[in-house]
Amino acid sequence: MTYPPFQLAWNVSSEINQVTGVFPHPLMPQRACVATASGVLLTDDAGRTWTALPEAAVDKVGPITDIAFHPVAPDTFYLASRTKGIWVTTDKGKTFSQIGSKATGLAADTVVSLMVYPGDPSHQTLVAVHGDGVPGLSRSRDNGKTWDVVDADYCLRRVLGSDGERQPFYLIGATLKEPDIESVYSCGTVGEYPVEVVRDVVPTDMVFAPFPFNKSGTVYLTTSDNGLYRIDRSGMADNVKQLTCADTSNWASIGVTWGPNADVVDLFLYDPTKLGLVVSNDDLATYQTASAGLPVGALVKEGAVIRPNANGTVFYNAANGELAIGRQSESVPAVSLTPMAVDIDPQDEQNLRNLAQVFGKFANFKGPVLDGAKAMEISPSALADFYHQHQLQVTARLPMQPAPPSKVTVDLSRFGGTPDMPLYDDGKHNDGAAGDGVYSNTFSFLPGRHRPNNDDNEWRSTWPGRVALGVTATWLDGHHQGAVGVVAVYTSSLDISVWNKREHKVVTTVEGDATVQPFVNPPEVHKGIPGLQVAVKKGAWTLHIKMPYNIRDITSYEGVSFSVQLVDGATPKALSVQLRDEPEFSPPTFSEKIEALQGKVLTNDYQQFVVPMDQLLPPGSPLQTNHLAEVIISGESDAPATLNIDGLEFIARYNEAASAQPESQ
Repeated sequence: MTYPPFQLAWNVSSEINQVTGVFPHPLMPQRACVATASGVLLTDDAGRTWTALPEAAVDKVGPITDIAFHPVAPDTFYLASRTKGIWVTTDKGKTFSQIGSKATGLAADTVVSLMVYPGDPSHQTLVAVHGDGVPGLSRSRDNGKTWDVVDADYCLRRVLGSDGERQPFYLIGATLKEPDIESVYSCGTVGEYPVEVVRDVVPTDMVFAPFPFNKSGTVYLTTSDNGLYRIDRSGMADNVKQLTCADTSNWASIGVTWGPNADVVDLFLYDPTKLGLVVSNDDLATYQTASAGLPVGALVKEGAVIRPNANGTVFYNAANGELAIGRQSESVPAVSLTPMAVDIDPQDEQNLRNLAQVFGKFANFKGPVLDGAKAMEISPSALADFYHQHQLQVTARLPMQPAPPSKVTVDLSRFGGTPDMPLYDDGKHNDGAAGDGVYSNTFSFLPGRHRPNNDDNEWRSTWPGRVALGVTATWLDGHHQGAVGVVAVYTSSLDISVWNKREHKVVTTVEGDATVQPFVNPPEVHKGIPGLQVAVKKGAWTLHIKMPYNIRDITSYEGVSFSVQLVDGATPKALSVQLRDEPEFSPPTFSEKIEALQGKVLTNDYQQFVVPMDQLLPPGSPLQTNHLAEVIISGESDAPATLNIDGLEFIARYNEAASAQPESQ
């Protein structure tokens, strides 16, 4: 399918002055924020109108240097202030609360870059850096309630995270030993040793590609002295390639987003003094400019940037205190997806199978996509409720003059569905009035069946992270216009069992006067799950339980649970739990050692113990939660005893586990 050439019409906004930064929402193409010398403004119509946020005025929150949007909550975003720490709104800017300051644990009240850490599936981890002269990276694991500082040997001015949970994040800054040499670093997780990727450059901007190339993270880095770099993550290594342009090497900013459909990704580079906005879909092998009406020349001051919106249809230029907005043709669909993010419960697929057995029509359904409205008409109530919870509405706005499109479709192949599901403007598909230029449809997807192909040659979007759905409008004369809608797909956490009935090979070592051997409970006890029998004598002992490879990341988990049965002998006078990590590039560290018994007396019945993660990992804990290596259970006995330990799990929700009655068998 052929689309018209990429073109933008630039216009300088006359209503906004003294612009210091612009921050488009990564999922909602119509939303963006602008920081000015007086405060923050927000748009929900791609810059056609702006609303000042009085509670984000400079006299209240300070000058804003960065804005981070929450991955799943549309009305929540965070402000980084040059003088007053970190602020959050949960009501789209009506109110703000300060959640970070030097007094509450930040390295400084000056914050220059901020992100919601993508490695935390619960979206509770925040990361902030503080600029030249302020060493350390500030981290909160509880959405700003508490903070600690890591990487104290570095002064950092930029932090960048990916869409997905498993990718590293990147930093721009310098070491305290070499403060004049600025470099780019990668980290597997917060607090891990930063690995130098590109040394001694003058970085101006950095961005992740919107989908992984060959299933590895790709970052583009612009510099003012050495042009453009592409950094591809392969395993634990970063492969760096310099991309040259014969006409300039002075890039001020970069954006990367989709083109007219989800199969195209474009680079948008900004050279403010010569070329303006440069567009390339082949890493600068070829490019075009889209700079008509854009301020370009020697008078453009340092710090000017161009930021694309979520789907590359609107561009914001902040230069010399002014805001210019570049728009594609009005015939390009204005696409939105509702909700903007989907949190998949891994149990949902089994729930659907159970419901489908009740209603046989769906038991043999082969594809993951179903017209949501029709499903609601013919499904029994339970199945209808399930589909309603897994619906996405696709909406596209298009002009009706000089003629409306003959058809509008959305490509659902990334969810395993049809490439051309129709969108309607008939007043019957949540599209408003018939014939008003708003086209819409709703579809439901089966949670377990829209995963991308695991083939190494599969290059399409993967999740967790952003997924693009292409919308195409076609007219009677055969021409097309296209744009993508963007949705974030995440997976909610379930409790993780370290060993289960199917797999109970557990690697252990024991210290002290004790022995350990695996066993399996009878079927009537704990459903016959396996465990470890520990025979101890008098004195201290320690049991190291090695984690299997698939249980190395416990980020966002809220507790550790296990059950203990006293087979014979006396209750130990102490029984504690500790965690040990094994990072890629730094020495192992340990969690706090937490006493589990707390005065309880063991019996011949199993007793469950739940240790909260915030006790194991208080603020300042160095343990890397995505590199877990061992659970360590230790004790001290005044007399010989034999203990059975089973049911070792990581708990996704501590309150639910703690409130449950301990299981006795």
